[in-house]
Amino acid sequence: MMKRLAAIPAGTTVQTTARQLFPHSASDASGYRTMAARVDSGSVSKFTAAIATCAAGGAGETGVKRLAKLVGHGQRPAAVQAVSADVGACIDTAVPPMQRLQAKAAQGPLSDAVLWVELKMAAR
Repeated sequence: MMKRLAAIPAGTTVQTTARQLFPHSASDASGYRTMAARVDSGSVSKFTAAIATCAAGGAGETGVKRLAKLVGHGQRPAAVQAVSADVGACIDTAVPPMQRLQAKAAQGPLSDAVLWVELKMAAR
């Protein structure tokens, strides 16, 4: 999954990203599109995969598994808080300067979307 995430260029449409991340699971592809739609109508959501790549890379496999464990033990708010810190840092590197302010404003939904992708990564 990490290789597929890393292979997606920043700015790729949400639909294309969903197909590339989940080529064998229509339900997961649909889930990704739903999460990205919660971010916004497209200008920031198309960077969700790039931000997820950055956040997962920074957390590493152990960090992603720890997030899955937190969620599994009913501590989703703690997992979202941990991801949110990573997402804030990743916005500065994965999102073009002209869209960073919008991305910062959508940091909450972006964090939820990134956590969703990371949990899918941990499950594979």
